[in-house]
Amino acid sequence: MHQSGAPSRKVAVTAASVRNIEVLLITIVQRARTTGMHSGMPSRRRELLNRWGFNSASI
Repeated sequence: MHQSGAPSRKVAVTAASVRNIEVLLITIVQRARTTGMHSGMPSRRRELLNRWGFNSASI
């Protein structure tokens, strides 16, 4: 019983970690969307974009 249980537990752990990564990505995307597009971009991020050679007009 232990031997048959081990692989399924491993699969469950893997599925859980994948789920966590998905949630993390979704959170980041949503946060980027809300802070970036709708309201004015945080000055720090705009500063970074300017440093990388993007100007505000191209966004």
